[in-house]
Amino acid sequence: MRRLAADERGAIAILFALLLMPMLGMTLTAIDYGRAIRLESHLQQAVDGAAAAAVHKLGQDYAVVHSTARQYLDSQLPEHLKGMEFSLEISPQNKAVEVRVESSIPTSLIGLLGLDKFTVRASSKAYAERTLRRTKSIEADLPKGVDRDVARALEELSRQSGNRDLQPTAEQQEDIRRAAEEADRMIRDALSRLGR
Repeated sequence: MRRLAADERGAIAILFALLLMPMLGMTLTAIDYGRAIRLESHLQQAVDGAAAAAVHKLGQDYAVVHSTARQYLDSQLPEHLKGMEFSLEISPQNKAVEVRVESSIPTSLIGLLGLDKFTVRASSKAYAERTLRRTKSIEADLPKGVDRDVARALEELSRQSGNRDLQPTAEQQEDIRRAAEEADRMIRDALSRLGR
């Protein structure tokens, strides 16, 4: 009897058999969770784009905004998710659009524990651009002594962006000044190479 109790042959096999099921369960759970995270990433990218596309249609009929979001979602989602249900909310005064989706992914082994699917949700909210009107030029708001090239660059930037309320910091002004000098140097260098 003592010899049988001291015999350790086969102990590793028994230990391996006891640990095999929990290790297999953890591995399959990690795989299922990874699939859910990947699905969530796809959904999030799709709703971000759908909200951004739909916000440009604000002010039109709800059906037009909804159709725009639907088209963008279907263009970004994998084949098996095209046409999935989604909710679209437009904030009061047409200031923002929010798109929400929800899907599920079936689980493997952990379904035996009562968790037969992971529910995955994604939502995104896009805000309409505010257009500000100013009557005076940006140059009037800049501190005294700011280079004219910097003021002209800011004026052009604000005109192109539609935001007339730019108030750059001193660091931003210096960056713009350096960029203007570098562009001027490059143009002069290119002209000198052409013999002009």
